[in-house]
Amino acid sequence: MTLKEIFDTVEKHLLKQNEQALQPDEMGFDNNCKYQTESGLKCAVGCLIKAEHYNFHLEGVTINEVKALIQANEDQEEPEKSGEMEAATALHTALRKSGVPMDKETMDMLLALQDIHDKSEPHLWRSELKFLAHALFPKN
Repeated sequence: MTLKEIFDTVEKHLLKQNEQALQPDEMGFDNNCKYQTESGLKCAVGCLIKAEHYNFHLEGVTINEVKALIQANEDQEEPEKSGEMEAATALHTALRKSGVPMDKETMDMLLALQDIHDKSEPHLWRSELKFLAHALFPKN
């Protein structure tokens, strides 16, 4: 997928869903943003993960952790072995197998799209997506 195709896919998904992908934690408190909820809602990144590559272990992993993993690989450093890095690797793999390029430009855009989903009310999404589109694709 190209950067524009990814953006268009996420934009279409968010505007159609018009609802954050929130789910209470294990204790039934605090709604947390999820890649995919039990009720089928998906966040800005979750809508890009094909069903056959999704599993609940991806929840809680951030795009920033995937970016750190990519950066460590680019720097040819051995990433610190931890549960977080294993989870970041799993999210990286799920996105890659779903056709999402694993480069800095894509990760930066996914972070911006995720922020729109996680931090803004759905009635603001259209204008925020339009602003982001103009920043990312000024010639379109």
